[in-house]
Amino acid sequence: MKFKFPHIYLLLFTLCIWIGSTSSSMAQVVVSNSIDSLQLLIGEQTKLHFKVTAPKGKKVIFPVLNDSTVKGLEILETYPIDTNKVADQWTLTQSYLVTSFDSAVYIIPSLPIKVDGVDYATNPLALKVITVPVDTTQYDAFYGPADVHNMPHEWTDYLIMILCFPVALILIGLVIYLLTRYTKNKPIIRIIKKTPPLPPYDVAMEQIKALKKESTTEDTKRYYTELIDILRTYLQKRFGFDAPEMTTAEIISELQRIEDPIEINHLKSLLETADLVKFAKYATQINEDDRNLMTAVTFIDSTKVETAGEAQAAIIEEVVVTGRSAKRQRWLLVVIIALSLVAVATIGVGISEVIDLLF
Repeated sequence: MKFKFPHIYLLLFTLCIWIGSTSSSMAQVVVSNSIDSLQLLIGEQTKLHFKVTAPKGKKVIFPVLNDSTVKGLEILETYPIDTNKVADQWTLTQSYLVTSFDSAVYIIPSLPIKVDGVDYATNPLALKVITVPVDTTQYDAFYGPADVHNMPHEWTDYLIMILCFPVALILIGLVIYLLTRYTKNKPIIRIIKKTPPLPPYDVAMEQIKALKKESTTEDTKRYYTELIDILRTYLQKRFGFDAPEMTTAEIISELQRIEDPIEINHLKSLLETADLVKFAKYATQINEDDRNLMTAVTFIDSTKVETAGEAQAAIIEEVVVTGRSAKRQRWLLVVIIALSLVAVATIGVGISEVIDLLF
């Protein structure tokens, strides 16, 4: 069988290219680890680094370190992964802060780092932790215990003691004063003048005069509203039924039992006119407002209660107040108790300072 040499050369050339590309691809992933200090004193800290250089886009999984990875070596902090991209390559670094409190040589074993599912082993590292050296051969260089010395006193050492007793005396005096006031709560006599209320007739007539003086009939609704309110209030005070909360029909029905039907008819006409103005926008005729006002005045005047003599004089009453209120007395007692406690505490501090000074 004859082989054609050109075909063999082509096959060998393709195989070389494939082997070269595979080895090149494998060589692009570089894994390393390092430690900042190879020797530490007990309690000192150092950083452990794991570094991977790989083509951009490859998935890298670093080993997870904890206190059980190397017995006696403590992981204080795990830092975020640091990424540095250059062209089509990126470098990822995972760092740990470690320490130890036992002197020994710790071996950090080879740990796997996965890059696209392929494990790359790191190199083992050694960390030596040593104790602080103590020179026990020259103990004469160290001084022994010193003798007891009496420290000189300054005036500031007596300041608290000097202040405590005068402050305590002031507080005790204040407590005695307040306690005297608390126990001698004498009644206070006050004279109060009371003026009797005006009769319903006088109040209504004063309000009608004010309405006539300040109101114009341009705002008819407001005019009749105020006039009817005056009448309703007068009826309530004069006859004793709740006129402000009653309808016109209810008011008339109530008055028919106790008053002259003629006067009631005039009042009924006034109340009905007011209802029309307020609720039906009724427009009154010329002079109708004055006539209704006179109707109200006539009704009030005809139903007033005659009073003997002039307006009653002011009534003078003597009111006896039994001293301060109970609330003020309670507050005064609370203040007395609080000041007493502060005074006792101040005396106690002063006595303790004297004892410390003497003994």
